[in-house]
Amino acid sequence: MRPLRALPLAIASLLTSLGAVLAQGSFSGRWHDNVPGLNALGPLTISTEKIAVGRKVTYQVRSAGPFGDGELFEVTAIDRKVDPVCDTHFIVVQPSTAAVGGTAILVSFYSGSSAPKPQSIADDTAVCHIHPFSR
Repeated sequence: MRPLRALPLAIASLLTSLGAVLAQGSFSGRWHDNVPGLNALGPLTISTEKIAVGRKVTYQVRSAGPFGDGELFEVTAIDRKVDPVCDTHFIVVQPSTAAVGGTAILVSFYSGSSAPKPQSIADDTAVCHIHPFSR
């Protein structure tokens, strides 16, 4: 009987630590493209120094801090002469609630010269592309 009493505490502890990881914006790693066909960008790979979008482009980035419940990255360099997505200066990675049975994110490519603001990004004309990814 004793292990059964400890089980709810163990589950609560696990959920608390999982919530803490998600709250910290653990976006690193590989993500699958959620858009089929011709509009697909390919898989997304996020690390502390770069964000790779399929075989299209790799952005050299640095963290610019939290962005609401997500993370803001500043683009410092690009591996192409022309950015195939848009003239990206910032990339915003935010959790998405659209996932069914997994974790999903929305990635916003931002062409403004100064960092976007969480409260106004939905209406900001410098957002040139928003793309969903999942695990």
